[in-house]
Amino acid sequence: MDELDDPTDPGVVDIGSAADEIVRLNGEAVPLILAARDETDPAQQRRLLELAEDLLRKARQLDDTHPVTCTNAGALFCDIGAMGSEGGRAGKHAAGWARDVLSKAIDRGSRDANTLFNMAVAWIRLGEPEKAGEFLSRADELDIDSRTVAAQIDVELIAASRERFRDAEAMQQPEQSTFRSEPVPNHGEVPADVAGIVSWLLEFCDDPKPIVGLVDRVILMGQKLSACDVVIEPDADGVRIGVVKDDDSWFPDAWKFEPELSRPVVSRLMILSGQDIMRWGTAQTSEYALETSLGPVVLDVSTEPAEHGVKVVLRYKGEASSAR
Repeated sequence: MDELDDPTDPGVVDIGSAADEIVRLNGEAVPLILAARDETDPAQQRRLLELAEDLLRKARQLDDTHPVTCTNAGALFCDIGAMGSEGGRAGKHAAGWARDVLSKAIDRGSRDANTLFNMAVAWIRLGEPEKAGEFLSRADELDIDSRTVAAQIDVELIAASRERFRDAEAMQQPEQSTFRSEPVPNHGEVPADVAGIVSWLLEFCDDPKPIVGLVDRVILMGQKLSACDVVIEPDADGVRIGVVKDDDSWFPDAWKFEPELSRPVVSRLMILSGQDIMRWGTAQTSEYALETSLGPVVLDVSTEPAEHGVKVVLRYKGEASSAR
């Protein structure tokens, strides 16, 4: 794609009565966009996207601000921006095109959830996930138009943008407590010994939100055992939870859970502590203050790459310095 040519400029033609033709062109373009996502040959992938782009350009020549066409064009440009072969600068150009064309649909009054979702993806591609969160929140209130397609993106990037938007809103509220406004729920009496805690942890699957319940209980476990550190580390067979207590005693395998839970657990801890989930696999450290049924707790949350995933160390502290 030539960076000097702005594909969001369709030219000027007589619009006339072209509703049926716009529907037809979009109906042909969407399957090409979806097919390109399943294509493993980069050359064929680019070819499919070029064909889709040509169809949508023709549709926009008939009506430059038609919400369906602009929404699908936004998805197309977001997909182009995500292609590795496009490179960083060209990828940003494509995301900018997506933002511009989607703005026309929004200005036209689009009530399609995909319009706002695609705008959120464009802002993520442009490196501004906080702005994306606002559009994701608005998209949740709308229905999807079956004639449009959503841009492709990792669900964890979407989750991170939602969390950042909620955090930004919370920061605008006056007199916010140092600790999170919603305390960790009481998961019952916490056993005082390591063996008892292991059995208690195993009950987390009964929680209606099991990942949330598991993370809550891991934090509570460290409090109950007067831990200095709780270490969450993946290995070839699963994920080990180790505990270092105040008296320097070390329980390297206090508990172990299934490997498929590793990424959701780490993602939740990263989001809660304000880490950048888009930098997954790079070393990060942040502070997280919260209120649990055992009282307030402040954690230093450190994440770093490990052989089988991402290792997390929760260091229990006494006072907050820059708690969220």
